[in-house]
Amino acid sequence: QDVIVTLNVPSTGFVYLNIHLDYGLKKSTGYTAYSVDGGTDASTADVVSAIPDQGKYPFSLSIGGVAIGTDSICNINVFKKLPGVGGLAGTQYTTSDGIVGTAPKGGCKAVLKDSKGLVLATGQTDADGWYFCEYKWTGKATIVYLTLTPPGGQPKTQAVTLKSNGFVQADFICP
Repeated sequence: QDVIVTLNVPSTGFVYLNIHLDYGLKKSTGYTAYSVDGGTDASTADVVSAIPDQGKYPFSLSIGGVAIGTDSICNINVFKKLPGVGGLAGTQYTTSDGIVGTAPKGGCKAVLKDSKGLVLATGQTDADGWYFCEYKWTGKATIVYLTLTPPGGQPKTQAVTLKSNGFVQADFICP
């Protein structure tokens, strides 16, 4: 399916466009990698043929109906379940023209605790601001607490509900 995006290019001449593809297969099982040479598992053929590994997505640019350029990207299928809490930490900024953005914040310490204060898992943000605290909760949904402490900064805590074998994304804006 084609997606057509019409926009005005700013005076800088630069536009960054990001499109997220979500195949709507959350909570499904049976994913396997599908190679471009056609190898597949018959039990999951419908899923893997719908999302072939290294599938190509072409892009093109035209101005006033005149083709300017083309390119393509491909996906690398990695379907796995990572139980726990993870997310992105960043610092907000405002550009001179009023655009608000977020810059990644590396080196933040992440600590996941239960309601009694017991440490369940720890992590740290990487250079891109991402962290992950791997913890497999089993049982009914429960509230856990994720505390993120930026280097030299004050800790911030979020309460999140973690379901059995689940993953929760908890993002933070740091000073």
